[in-house]
Amino acid sequence: LPSGETVVPSKVKIILAGTRDKVSQARSLILDLTKYYYTPVTHPGLTHVEMDIPSHYYNYIIGAKGSEIKHIQANYKVTVHIPNADSVNPNLLIVGELTAVQNAEKHIQRLMEKVDERAKAEAEGIALGESAKAKFAAAAAAAGTTSGSGKEPRSSSRGNRTQRADRDATGGSVPEAARKGPSDPNGELKEDEEWTSEYAPRRSPINLGAMLPATAKFAAAAIPSIPASPSEPSAL
Repeated sequence: LPSGETVVPSKVKIILAGTRDKVSQARSLILDLTKYYYTPVTHPGLTHVEMDIPSHYYNYIIGAKGSEIKHIQANYKVTVHIPNADSVNPNLLIVGELTAVQNAEKHIQRLMEKVDERAKAEAEGIALGESAKAKFAAAAAAAGTTSGSGKEPRSSSRGNRTQRADRDATGGSVPEAARKGPSDPNGELKEDEEWTSEYAPRRSPINLGAMLPATAKFAAAAIPSIPASPSEPSAL
């Protein structure tokens, strides 16, 4: 074994010497000490109470870092012994004066009742939560079924909605223009030009002279033309 460690055996051998009646009495006292942690001879005026309770209450009786068991022992002036693997007595033991032992026993019983109430409340809360979840899921499923029955799925395409409206208006048949798809802008311009050339009056030749003012016409007619001299070049 590593140095510094001490092994405490669970059982030790004790040898008693003396007369037969004294040895028998001493043996009985030792057995009582191992079972009840006191005897009327060694601890006069004390008594004890045994509580056969499930082991899952032990943590609550001990408390965080032993706070609850310290409170019980200091408040009621008793000693509380919780059994372990090496205990001779398998029950929880309260040792002290009669009135103090009774009060400590009542305190531990109230503590166990609070633990049971808390466990019951937690179980009811979990059951209530599961029931609420089930009801919410059923309501959501019913709402989804109601909203989805008898309706077509929505489409984000404006063209699909237009085609569906045209189909409803024409009794289920889709117009030819909708089946062909969107029209070509250049094709529409070409059709406009053909319509204009067919129905618009034909254009006449433009007479620029008719567009000149009357004064400009008379001024051009009053200026005579001067013949050019044979020896001189023509004046422009």
